[in-house]
Amino acid sequence: MKSLLTILLSISVLCTSLSGLELNPERLEFSKVVFSIPYSELSGTSDIFSEGIILNDGDVMEILNYKSSHLELRQYNGYYYDDGGFITVYTQDTDATNYERAVFHNTNPSVVSVTTELIGSYIVGPTTVYVGTQHSGGYPWFSGLSSIISMTMHYAIQRNVQVPDISNYYTKDEVDNLIESNLTNAISLGQQDVTGNPSQYNLFTSSDLSDAQTSSRTAGQQDVISSPSDYELMGAEGVFDMRVSQPGISTNGDKASMNFTIQSSNDLENWNNEETLRREYSMPSDKNFMRVSVGPGMEPESLPAIATDTYGDKLVYDESNNLYVNDEGTPLFRNGVNLRTNTYPGWNFYAIESTSSGYLCLLKRTNQNVIMTFGQDGNCLSVSTITDLSAYESDFGQSLD
Repeated sequence: MKSLLTILLSISVLCTSLSGLELNPERLEFSKVVFSIPYSELSGTSDIFSEGIILNDGDVMEILNYKSSHLELRQYNGYYYDDGGFITVYTQDTDATNYERAVFHNTNPSVVSVTTELIGSYIVGPTTVYVGTQHSGGYPWFSGLSSIISMTMHYAIQRNVQVPDISNYYTKDEVDNLIESNLTNAISLGQQDVTGNPSQYNLFTSSDLSDAQTSSRTAGQQDVISSPSDYELMGAEGVFDMRVSQPGISTNGDKASMNFTIQSSNDLENWNNEETLRREYSMPSDKNFMRVSVGPGMEPESLPAIATDTYGDKLVYDESNNLYVNDEGTPLFRNGVNLRTNTYPGWNFYAIESTSSGYLCLLKRTNQNVIMTFGQDGNCLSVSTITDLSAYESDFGQSLD
């Protein structure tokens, strides 16, 4: 194949009407082929073609315009030949060796113009498109030709678009439904996480609140019961009905007689006579005064002592567990607060003894011992840790093991 003198391929947008083209204009590639060859090179028998336009499988090419200096196909012995300078469009399939005209003619005139036959024609790939001329028999159809034979063809190609496999893709509606379903499921699972174990999220159920209220109320009751004096209350053992009925008093000369009755009741309304007392007293003058005194002359009950304090001064405590030395006259204080048997959880008040300046008090717990020093008024002066208990046994007058 001889090379062409001039082959121009360029992209251009044509004004040719696309009314007959049922293709997508947005996907079209527009271009042209310019074919030009001297007349002298047509004297031989070799085929001369332009460079090929490759159409892949599914590509579609439309010839938009076709112009040539030699447009006639001549008849010889009843057959049409393109031999002898006739320029037209040929195709060659991948597995073929021959060139085939893109358009075949079945008309009878001895001379056929190919312009109208080519414009608007479609060529579908896979194939390769050429412009040129064939010399198979050397028929002399060159008379009257100009020194240059030329052709210009404009065309458009729509390339095949590979459609991706969308079997694994979702539509927008499917995605929306999937998102909504997943969100609903996630919300439900999140709710179950919290309601199944609310305490993990610092939340409480109504049952938890009820239990907390009950336990708190019980704890509050015990606080008051264990130390009513802290709340300006008195225990039942400290309440007495001190009402005294008017005693009967009579006089006879210098003698006075007084009668009064001891009564008991369990409801303060109905009273039972337990004992009637009568006393006679001398009245040395014409004016004398008498009264009945209730309570002050009674000896108070002694407070219980700490069981481990067996010598000398005793650590005693009242019904509220407040600590004293021997009796309620000397309460033990620290930082203005009356010490109790349970002031220091885990520690036991063990014993107390007086010194020349106050008191020494021993507290013990497993493998630890503390000495608290108090003044004579019962206020804590210092606290120190000790390791050798035997050094204090003489001070406390007893074994401290």
